[in-house]
Amino acid sequence: MGLLAALNPMLTALLGAILLGERMRVAQWLGLGLGVAGVVLVVGIAPVPGQSVPAALLAVGGIVAFAVGTIYFRRHCGPRALLAGNAVQMGAAAVFCMLLGAAVEPLRVMWTWRLIVCTLYLALAVSVGAMGLFAYMLRSRTAGVVSSNFYVIPGLTAVLAWVVLGETLSATAAAGFALSSLGVWLAQREAPAS
Repeated sequence: MGLLAALNPMLTALLGAILLGERMRVAQWLGLGLGVAGVVLVVGIAPVPGQSVPAALLAVGGIVAFAVGTIYFRRHCGPRALLAGNAVQMGAAAVFCMLLGAAVEPLRVMWTWRLIVCTLYLALAVSVGAMGLFAYMLRSRTAGVVSSNFYVIPGLTAVLAWVVLGETLSATAAAGFALSSLGVWLAQREAPAS
């Protein structure tokens, strides 16, 4: 899934070029390529068992929807629509997930303090905070450049799992994190002054 998600910045940059006329330099495209390569090193490549094909298709659908949503937000939501746009996007996603969840399994929740804390963290830090920051960055940068930030997530997760949970951090994963970070740096770099 992490490898599939790594395709999002490439797809977003491609859609940004086609639909918005956004131009990226060769070094920025190289940065996106290095980002993908870094993610491959962190998460590895493994065959997808037959039972995972529906899950992979759902992931691809989510990636396409996120890329299209990014392009839509970039084109139609101005600076004043930051909070409203984020609320509409997260609200629509919540309704869709609830309907999908209700269609495939019985909805049953056992409220514990851990579940409440995790839900609040995901709602406030991730949905409002991180996605709000993402939308804020979209106001001044191209969609592909902003999306390149997602390349550091798998490597950063591996490093945090090593630091916080004591998991093993392989040399390959560390190299992948460094490579994806270099890719993000290249994608984010401003054009050299003439």
